[in-house]
Amino acid sequence: KDVTPKSMNDEQQSMQALKQYGSYIVMAIVLALGGYFGWQYWQNHGGRIDEAASTDFAKIQASEDNLANLSSATDDKAQAQLATAQATFNKDVDAFIAKHGNSVYTWQALMLKAKQQTDGNDNKGAIATLQQAMALNIKDDGLKAIATLRYAQALLSNNQADEATKALQNPMPQAFEASKLELLGDI
Repeated sequence: KDVTPKSMNDEQQSMQALKQYGSYIVMAIVLALGGYFGWQYWQNHGGRIDEAASTDFAKIQASEDNLANLSSATDDKAQAQLATAQATFNKDVDAFIAKHGNSVYTWQALMLKAKQQTDGNDNKGAIATLQQAMALNIKDDGLKAIATLRYAQALLSNNQADEATKALQNPMPQAFEASKLELLGDI
């Protein structure tokens, strides 16, 4: 071991270096801690919200699969089960929408509900559901375009060609232009 005392010059140089670079060191420590605690917060808060929405949506998908299985049966008992399952499905979707607000999962739930309504010849219900899907504040132009196209199709099925044409006047991503033009041709 070196037991010789440090000279005053070494201590002065160390203090000078600490004064010069100390603020950078403190800043790096603060940023690292802020990043760590921010990540922990996101994992504990944001991740749980997505996980809850995913779990709730899986229940809706299972309910929709049950509806698909029941719709192929023709006996009276199965028809009664189908009516009960449809009412439960609609109630579950409405509860999901109220709980999860403006999310992609909500959009998907609304699309499933509109599909069920269309399959059940409830065009007015499908139109209202698709309007709700179009009104969601999601930042995906493709999903908005899909909702708009399906909305226009539902309007056309309900003999509302003028409203369908108006709905298709909104700008869409280039990838959806062919579908838009095809639907305009159908109108």
